[in-house]
Amino acid sequence: MITVMMVDDEEHILQSYQRLIRRDYNVVTALSGKQALEMISTMGAPPVIVSDFRMPGMSGAEFFSEVRKRWPDSYRILLTGFADFNETVSSINEGGIQRYLTKPCSPDELKLAIAEGEKLYALRQAEHELLNQTLMGSLNMFVSVLESKYPEVSKRAIRIADYVTQMTTDLKIQDPWSFKVAALVSQFGYLSMPPEILQKHLVAKPLSDEEISLVNAQPEVMQRLVRKIPRMGPVEAILGHFKTILHIDRKEIPADSGMLGALLIFAAQLYDTAVNTYPDQQGDWHVHHVFKQNQIPEALRPVIAKLKPKKSEYQVKGLMLSELRADMITAADVRTTTDMKLLSQGQTLTRASIEQLLAYDVRVSIAQPVMVHVPILTLN
Repeated sequence: MITVMMVDDEEHILQSYQRLIRRDYNVVTALSGKQALEMISTMGAPPVIVSDFRMPGMSGAEFFSEVRKRWPDSYRILLTGFADFNETVSSINEGGIQRYLTKPCSPDELKLAIAEGEKLYALRQAEHELLNQTLMGSLNMFVSVLESKYPEVSKRAIRIADYVTQMTTDLKIQDPWSFKVAALVSQFGYLSMPPEILQKHLVAKPLSDEEISLVNAQPEVMQRLVRKIPRMGPVEAILGHFKTILHIDRKEIPADSGMLGALLIFAAQLYDTAVNTYPDQQGDWHVHHVFKQNQIPEALRPVIAKLKPKKSEYQVKGLMLSELRADMITAADVRTTTDMKLLSQGQTLTRASIEQLLAYDVRVSIAQPVMVHVPILTLN
């Protein structure tokens, strides 16, 4: 049984709606648009919302305009009197109203409109699930390919996506897939940067003004690419807000989903840089570092304080020396063909140790394949 929200400033009308459809639906009611928004923020967006047009304070059209921004999947039905017809038509686009009914409407007409909304909502959820599975599968494959050549970027992309997922879960965002996808692809733009600038950026070394401009332009690069992919509008909107993110109101969390997505990714990047640049710091030091430059609204501090660094999962593989990468862990002793031990089991490989092994192999042959624990990079 799905939930239907009814919004009207007259309580006796809400009671009549409840009696009419409560056998078929879980009915929740609100006496104003403001109250309805507060309820949705707490309980999550219902599949179908029915609202009167004429209400004091916030009209039904204004209410639905806000719903459309924050919970676009909810099916929106507007009830309006005949005298309001011209004004209603002009506000349909503003509020993204999908169905309007003139009052008084018959019980059968209202039930039919709600049933249509229920079907459309179910269809959208199925489309989201299919898109999510297909897209995540493709992105996982892309990450795996990237990992062999650009391990730093791939690992950072996975971490950023994981941090954003933690935050959207804590904020109870209804449709978080676009936030997760935007978090991931926002990092892929860095692959077009010169390697020396990319490395400086990843380890938080000082950048010139020209290099900073190049780094800041990367989300826009990915926005142009995403624009060509069907049904990626929400992801494109998030990437498009990066250029205005430093000018948002610092007092509260943005209501606009595109701006909020960009802000969460930006916060995740700051947190990831702090954690990986200063790994020995304890307690809330990394969280304080995120807010040090006063770029993130204080309202997000409790959310960021709950972030947990992503733990790597590993699988054992036998690799040739040329395939070894930093952060792999030896699963057995690394020895020469004459059984001389060079590295012990359980040692984390670094670029320096790999270079030493390659140089040593030129003089004295090293037994291959080398058994190592390889980090598994996946999007859950």
